[in-house]
Amino acid sequence: MSDPDMPRVETSFQLNEARVHLDGLLREVRARWVDEDEDISIAIGLGHVLEHLNCAWHYRAKSVEEVSAESHEEFEAQCCLVPHLTSGLNLLEGQDVEGQGAYVTPTKARWWYRPWTWWAHAPGNPVMIAELEKAQLALKKLRSQVAAVNLDDRALAAGLAEAYGHLNLAWHLRRKSSAQVASLATSTREMLASSIPRTIGTLDFRLTETKFGEA
Repeated sequence: MSDPDMPRVETSFQLNEARVHLDGLLREVRARWVDEDEDISIAIGLGHVLEHLNCAWHYRAKSVEEVSAESHEEFEAQCCLVPHLTSGLNLLEGQDVEGQGAYVTPTKARWWYRPWTWWAHAPGNPVMIAELEKAQLALKKLRSQVAAVNLDDRALAAGLAEAYGHLNLAWHLRRKSSAQVASLATSTREMLASSIPRTIGTLDFRLTETKFGEA
């Protein structure tokens, strides 16, 4: 049973680790457009963020000593166990939601100050960057809330669900134009925000039912 008066030290640590990986992912995404060749690298980075969010939930009522006593296999199992925090959350068998329009290629811009190349792709997809930045803000807010001793499971779940949603959108919209995203129906956007790839990078996620108030 979760103790509302117990500081969630391990949850705070996992959220910080998620933020560190997210910061690195943002640097990578801002530097270049995500094309098919970049998918693996981006998937691995996103997978690390999701792992730590999973653990942030599973460790919400565990002490430092309890976590330290776990085996490496137990830790890895919890990394890949996605908490079912919202009713619509689902795992995709494939990496992408199909039928959302073709991917677009980046607009080429002329960079006169680079004498060795007349044309270059504009770095970073602004759609993906925007969603990752929203996830970054959600994690920052949630970490500050976790510092309060009276944060209950439902508030923690809501904060994590917000972060998951922006990360899911960042992945599914990684090669979409701003115009394509603006044309999406609200229901479609909500569906994308709730869709986590079952396999991403080197990870194979599972979805677990969540009962609030239980560790």
